Amino acid sequence: MPIDRKKLVCFVVALKSPDGAWHGCALNEDKAWLQPLDTDLWGAGEKAGVFCSKPSEELLRAAAQGLAISEPVEVRAHRLFHASDSDESASVLSRKVLR
Repeated sequence: MPIDRKKLVCFVVALKSPDGAWHGCALNEDKAWLQPLDTDLWGAGEKAGVFCSKPSEELLRAAAQGLAISEPVEVRAHRLFHASDSDESASVLSRKVLR
């Protein structure tokens, strides 16, 4: 049975709002919004993923729009898998965040 990679979490992004609160979210390989994440799931994504030192503007824009934070003070982004990774590997990593 083929895996729909558009439903898998590829990026975990956390944005710090101007009031100092952190907000996390999950995005797919196409940088499309999947869901907000609580701190436990966001932390699991950070542990499972690789830190993105320079996340793309597209990724930041999608996270900011999804979380309704127009001007984040700080950003943390992690990538869980790459396009070249197998569907099985991508699925296992995604399940660490989406339970």
